[in-house]
Amino acid sequence: MEPITRCPSTLAEGYDTYSPAAIRYLFDGQSVSPFLDYMPIDDDSHSETQEEFLHNQEHISLSGVQPKYSMVIRGGKLVLTREGEQGHYILKPKLSDFRNRVHSPANEHLTMQIASQVFGIETAENGLCFFQGGEPAYIAKRFDVKPDGTKWRKEDFASLAGLSTENGGKNFKYGLLTYEECGDLIRKYLPEGALSRIYLDEQPKDSGKYFAGAIALESSDINAAGFAMFKIKPKTENVSLSWTADAPASMTVSQLQSADLTAKVISDGQVAENGKVGYTYKKKTFLWFSSKMSGVPTEPGTYTQTAKAGGNYSCSTISRTITVTADPQPAAAEPPAA
Repeated sequence: MEPITRCPSTLAEGYDTYSPAAIRYLFDGQSVSPFLDYMPIDDDSHSETQEEFLHNQEHISLSGVQPKYSMVIRGGKLVLTREGEQGHYILKPKLSDFRNRVHSPANEHLTMQIASQVFGIETAENGLCFFQGGEPAYIAKRFDVKPDGTKWRKEDFASLAGLSTENGGKNFKYGLLTYEECGDLIRKYLPEGALSRIYLDEQPKDSGKYFAGAIALESSDINAAGFAMFKIKPKTENVSLSWTADAPASMTVSQLQSADLTAKVISDGQVAENGKVGYTYKKKTFLWFSSKMSGVPTEPGTYTQTAKAGGNYSCSTISRTITVTADPQPAAAEPPAA
């Protein structure tokens, strides 16, 4: 095994074991060795190790095709849980029937670190650990287990879809829902946002940064997946902004609230139907401009209004000066005649 020169969790340089950040977040402040006291599971010369892992797997219920094992920290080491003991970590050794499978733990770990460190996606705390001889395994901290060993309530796709053995048979968790149906459930139960925007067999139509995933659907490759990052740039060629209406030389505060202060995006000589425009206003004082505001002004003064294209279009901003005066005061009532 080559010497460790990066943290096996955060991948920070200059560490031959877990870094302080990994100790804090992955192991709750406990110093833990990255080396397991076990030989690789498929090493037939150590049948006792194989028996221990098989016994561990019989007493946990973790879904998925790949074998997983339950672990805890004991004496500064990651060890298999005893019967009836609640695990705090999930161990995933190399895959069983893929080419270059010895690298599968490192591949999963790197993918999770990219998701977390590059894209800011909240992931389970994770890292690598090593069997005797140096073979890597992937380790993930369980986010469904509280520090006191009790479990958080959670829902899987089958329960969200209302499936059970009664209406779906023995294999109701894995044999009924398609990936598209799971995506629809995500759309239904998660709020709209960057992490809940799921695209299935459809192409994104908005500019922005995207994290795409592909999953092999063949039964022999059911656990294979690939990921890519890409950016859709907004259209810039033959794009411009134009004010929808001219602004009067001067308006009262009340007139300003009802005035048409919008701008339109022009693309290839036509008004873009899905063009988005943002607006800022800066009030001019005696010596300088005040800070920007996004809402329509509500006080008298001289303002510079700036429009900026957004969404799928990008071009130079446009600006104009707006003078706002106070609303006229109602005339004082005349005293009644004597």
